[in-house]
Amino acid sequence: MEYLELHISERNFERLIFIFIILILVLVAVFIPSKKCSEQTCKQPQITGETVKAIETKTVVEEPEEQPIYYVDIQNFHFAPQELIIKKDSIVIFANKETTLVHKIYEVKGLFLGPRMEPMETFSYTFNQTGNFTLFSVMGKDKGTKMEIRVIS
Repeated sequence: MEYLELHISERNFERLIFIFIILILVLVAVFIPSKKCSEQTCKQPQITGETVKAIETKTVVEEPEEQPIYYVDIQNFHFAPQELIIKKDSIVIFANKETTLVHKIYEVKGLFLGPRMEPMETFSYTFNQTGNFTLFSVMGKDKGTKMEIRVIS
């Protein structure tokens, strides 16, 4: 009886072992289901002859309240209106209605310093602190360009 002699080089043997290991890993990954939870946490309800009630769930998404917006014009070196009472988190839009003059609004306690507003430009600020605030225009302070804003909660 003749024997078949198989001569495998050491390098080819290492390749065969590597391929065999990869094959086993693929088979394990395909045929063994992953267990993402334990039996206690993933029990499926057992359906018996009893009536099963469906539970309706609703996702409630609260829409944020719209922020109130107030408009203040600056014209002839005056704010209009000169006094304003607003709620916290309200937005005030300041509009420079001058035809040739620039304005730069600031709050005297340092709450904000607005940008330089050319004629017909606007600047908005959200008042997120309660209190009484005095505003001036840098360009018209000596002419009485002043405004009072009271922010309430």
